[in-house]
Amino acid sequence: MTADSGRDAERSARARRPPRDKSGLQFERWTDYLRDHPRFFLATIFGVITAIVAAITCSLLPPVRVGDGMEYYALYYAWTEDFRPWMTQNSYVAYEQLHTSGTVAYTMNADWLRSAFPTLHVGETSDFNHFWFYSLLAACIGGPLKILGVNVDAHASFMALHALLIACTVGVATFCHGWRGGLVIVLFVVASPIVWFVNKVHTEFFTFCFTVMGIIILTKGGLTLAALAFAAASTQNPGLLVVPVVLLGMRAWRGRKERFPLWEVVAVLATIAILAIHPVYYFARYGAMTTQLIAGGAQPGVALPLFYIWFIDPDIGLFTNWPLGFAFLAAGIGFWRKISRPINGPPIVRDETALWIGMAVFLLASIYSHSSTTNLNSGASPGIARYALWYVALLYPFALASIVALSRSRIALGGLAVVGLTSLAVGFGRNSPSLPENPGTPSAFSNFVQRHLPFVYNPPSEIFVERFSGQGENTARIAAVVGPDCRKTLLRPQSSGDGATIVPQHCTYKASQIQEWVTARRADKPLFRNLTSHDVQPVRIARLGQLISFTDGDAFGRDALVSGWSNPEPWGVWSEGSSAIVDLLIEPLPASGATLTLKINGFTPAGSPVREVGIVVGGGQETPVIFNLDNPTRVVTVHLDASALRRADALRIEFRIKNAISPKAAQMSEDGRMLGVGLVSLQVDP
Repeated sequence: MTADSGRDAERSARARRPPRDKSGLQFERWTDYLRDHPRFFLATIFGVITAIVAAITCSLLPPVRVGDGMEYYALYYAWTEDFRPWMTQNSYVAYEQLHTSGTVAYTMNADWLRSAFPTLHVGETSDFNHFWFYSLLAACIGGPLKILGVNVDAHASFMALHALLIACTVGVATFCHGWRGGLVIVLFVVASPIVWFVNKVHTEFFTFCFTVMGIIILTKGGLTLAALAFAAASTQNPGLLVVPVVLLGMRAWRGRKERFPLWEVVAVLATIAILAIHPVYYFARYGAMTTQLIAGGAQPGVALPLFYIWFIDPDIGLFTNWPLGFAFLAAGIGFWRKISRPINGPPIVRDETALWIGMAVFLLASIYSHSSTTNLNSGASPGIARYALWYVALLYPFALASIVALSRSRIALGGLAVVGLTSLAVGFGRNSPSLPENPGTPSAFSNFVQRHLPFVYNPPSEIFVERFSGQGENTARIAAVVGPDCRKTLLRPQSSGDGATIVPQHCTYKASQIQEWVTARRADKPLFRNLTSHDVQPVRIARLGQLISFTDGDAFGRDALVSGWSNPEPWGVWSEGSSAIVDLLIEPLPASGATLTLKINGFTPAGSPVREVGIVVGGGQETPVIFNLDNPTRVVTVHLDASALRRADALRIEFRIKNAISPKAAQMSEDGRMLGVGLVSLQVDP
């Protein structure tokens, strides 16, 4: 069917419509339109169903504040209580009522919020570090209902906004690309980390919806409407302001010799107005274009050399935390030429030049914006960085290309259905909105890399410290962190203070020994260094009741020898010098103390038959032992206090030899070692 025949059929359908009645109404107008435009009808149905499902889902999930959500809740009340974009006493009172009601978990009180940004106060009014447009949209839902007497709280208004946004996004995708476009959005939302933000009052879901709508419209060459969508996203993300500016510039250049229709003129004016409200508002209030230049939180381009982390970092990167996204990208590139210039049927992209330019500008603007943040390992996320989710929108054309190409074959379509359902289940399970925020724990993939392949990747120091220290953002007093491989260690700058060294529990190092190593090597900037056996000696873990032998064939006993020992022999090992030390970790720790049993020999040559040895266990009292020719072998028992065992890094057993002597001095041989006590075995029993 040619394009001309299609237009003729549409004109014929319009000609068959009933004439208007005398009142000027045409009752079958919309039904006829839906009949003649099935894709619009499909988009409407998909959008309504999505809105209903999203609304039900959000209503069933408990409200939880994450990140900067308190600011958006408070600004919602600024609009609904005072019809103002700034905070007043009335709006703080309304927010305090939300806080004290406990409706939303983990909120802070109004006094804390009021004092959070002291530089953003004008008289009795104040602002926050984040803009109010997102809250305004929610207030446009909750405000009218309040006027009508319907009691809708702030959280419910935001959730209604989220349902409306996802409905619009699914509707636009379905209208432009049919059921395949709608399926892409469903997969993006449910099977990706985006789903975690569905019930969170935070701008990630807002940003995703508007940016992906902009990309979808660009595939159809709609520069003006795409600019309008990106302008809406830029209100909360000023780094994106350049994207709609470039798109409007392209539209102006292309249409320089044509007359713009009225609707497009209105859309251009709306885009310009939306672009202006963020910088104009803050300039009028504070003389600066954005709060980031007033209250801090950003340094332009400071982390630009680390731009790759948003894509491949095992903890915060998009593709490492959402493999389906990488699969879409790879498959889409492979199928692109086939579906962008098909032999039969129209291409899915009407204007590739506009699409690629728009996507490139969006990519570069996002990278620069994210590289200006001073908090790479940001919270308010299930693990992946919030900023990495901006790039999901860029994958829409590739995901669409993959689904279009695969859906043309029944076999491939069946496989696509299986993969899609599996991805939905796995993606939702890993990023369920009911999961808590978790920016302080390494991902499974990150833990695997740092434990088994630590040489492959060095993450930024902030990410490594906050993920592997177990302390989250409370890392001010941490001097160093040892990775899960027990070798790779991040040394923090000396300006961090003389803090602790964090060592994983499975790494059997003594804290005191490793602290000395860290102190000697810290510099003025973060450094990764590898521990070796020459730097620190691992402490062996002994089980209760385990008999530990110190013969030359027992590696376990040999590794427990710290200092003052000669080489192990078939019977055991001799001390060499005036002191010899053994260190062990005892697991599990006994609840009510334990008993240490030592089998030891004294070096009692005929020329010097008496050896005096003091045994000190865990820094306690010295137990004297005397060897002579009649008693060259002794079995010594020492009681171990449970509290002392719990306090110590390891169980340290020190042998203090009072009168060591060499076989040469005793005229036995030419052996010059200063021998005192021979350690045969030890055992710790409950």
